[in-house]
Amino acid sequence: MMKLQLLLFAVLIGVKSLAQVNGFNSDAFGFELTNVSWTSAGTHNGATSPGNIVDAWTQDDGFEQSSEQKNSGTYSMLADFSSTIPATSPKLQTWRSNTGGEGKYEFATVDNYTLSAYVYVDAALTDGAMRIAIQQNGGQYNSLAIDLSSITPNTWTQFSVAFDQNDPKSGYWSDANFTTLPTSNAKIYIDDISVMLTSVLSTKNTPLSNVKVFQNKAAQVLEVTGLKNGDVTIYNCIGGIVKASNSISDASQIDISDMPTGVYFVRISLGGKTKTEKIIIQ
Repeated sequence: MMKLQLLLFAVLIGVKSLAQVNGFNSDAFGFELTNVSWTSAGTHNGATSPGNIVDAWTQDDGFEQSSEQKNSGTYSMLADFSSTIPATSPKLQTWRSNTGGEGKYEFATVDNYTLSAYVYVDAALTDGAMRIAIQQNGGQYNSLAIDLSSITPNTWTQFSVAFDQNDPKSGYWSDANFTTLPTSNAKIYIDDISVMLTSVLSTKNTPLSNVKVFQNKAAQVLEVTGLKNGDVTIYNCIGGIVKASNSISDASQIDISDMPTGVYFVRISLGGKTKTEKIIIQ
């Protein structure tokens, strides 16, 4: 089924048609698939092929497909630490997946992309962290860090990271695991992992290549360097324009002292090309 984040990013950026990377199966990365075959050796949790997508991706036990909570669709992925914290960190690797290749995708162009996921916890945590990585041929290329202590309990929270992909080829895959296990008991759900093209025009070797955005928290300003007569637009998390400044030049500052806490996206435009950065005001 169509996932919610497709609409969110399309509204948010608002300039080009956006899409998942080639071959990306949003049902698989939303943990909707319930009947797959896999090529990894052995069985997990006593399952035999065919099994659900979590069985297919399991490297170290501890995740299960769950309908208790979901950001969209019917299922999410659950790590149930409500009674016991495991000695071995649960881990999924989508390259293990199955004969249908639901866990693999490709980057067709050198461009800017965004990796995102939604996480839900049913109790407040003071520690613990997860990581979702994009890999190819055994090498880690980009990863999303998820701080479990930053999540408000009983609320789906989106985490995302933007990156420039400079090695377009097929056969990419992901893993999801806990880099640090929490010390408190909770049920931890993850859903709707997404890898999206967020800029259809590459910023490499263009006037935007050297543009930097820096959030000066002490001065409560956004500093933009390396830009020559470009436009800067700040969007909130539902796609509304918060601030817009035209003809911004090098070393310009934009006052953000009046902006409420939350996640914002800064779009820089120059000569028909765009570049998007995320900022968090706390």
